[in-house]
Amino acid sequence: MRVVEQVADAEGVLPDSLEAPLNDLVDPTSSDRVFESTATAGSTRRGCIAFNCWGYDVTVSSDGTTDVS
Repeated sequence: MRVVEQVADAEGVLPDSLEAPLNDLVDPTSSDRVFESTATAGSTRRGCIAFNCWGYDVTVSSDGTTDVS
């Protein structure tokens, strides 16, 4: 939801007024699985997912930060 809110803020509109739902642009199940815990107890994957939506470059990092530019 953070991506939707940040893009809507950048556009100066309400989140539900964006053209397509984020789920139509990015598969949320796949993106969640990228950062799932590994077989090693307490270990998580680190990295980021980058994609373009609504004309913005979006980066979501494993530490929870989201950048929309």
